Order: sequence, then structure tokens, then C-alpha cells
Amino acid sequence: MKLDQARSSTSLSSTTFMERVMERYALAVLYYATNGPAWIRNDFGYLSSADVCQWNNGLDPFLNSLALGIVCSLESVSHILLNDNGLQCLIPWELFVLSDLERIALDENSLEGTIPGEVASLSLRRIFWVSSNVS
Repeated sequence: MKLDQARSSTSLSSTTFMERVMERYALAVLYYATNGPAWIRNDFGYLSSADVCQWNNGLDPFLNSLALGIVCSLESVSHILLNDNGLQCLIPWELFVLSDLERIALDENSLEGTIPGEVASLSLRRIFWVSSNVS
């Protein structure tokens, strides 16, 4: 399928289309940088052909602490909830191109190394949880 056909078939403007591509890219980098194939729970559609806003277990993160995956507000990624899911290695800096992020929960995994400097670009209204990561 040509790019123009993809745009028209999804009814997205070229600007919105590029934003969606960047979201998928950043989330794919997160998956591969943290050994995604070995994640404990990998049955919620992450990296599927579905819209990234559907890459979750369907639980409301405001009502249920077991919510897992990617959650969107106004059709852009607002929450990355992958706590206690067996993530390993490093947190990629590419996550921080997701400008509408409000909460990142990566606690209780096996992440190591330094936190990317790009985390400083997050506004004060955003939450970044990475506690209890041990190799």
C-alpha cells in the first residue's frame, strides 16, 4: 500500500500520520530495548497491527492498579504502564519523544543503567516511576 493510500484509508492528516508513526517507533524501541519477547505478560496486543491505543489489557488505569500497556488520551499516548512485567536492560531515550506522556510506570522490573537525560524534558505534571528495578 502506498503512503497516500495509507493516509486516506486511515483518514489521518499527514501531520497526524507522522505523529502516529513516531509513537509506534518509540514504543517499538521500548519493546526491543527491554527484551520485549521475554516480558512476563505479553498478551495485550503490544506491537500488534492494532492502534497503539489498544495495546493494553483494557483496564482503566484510574480505577484499577492492574492496568497494563499503553493508554491514550485524545488519541495520543498518555500512559505507559509496564510495571512488574520483566523488562530488562536500559530505558531508551526515544520514549521521551512522546510529548503527551503523563505517566510512565516501569517499576519492579530488571532495568539498569542511567535514566535518560531526556526525562528532564517532562513537565511537572508527569509521573515517572522506576523504583525497585534490580538485575
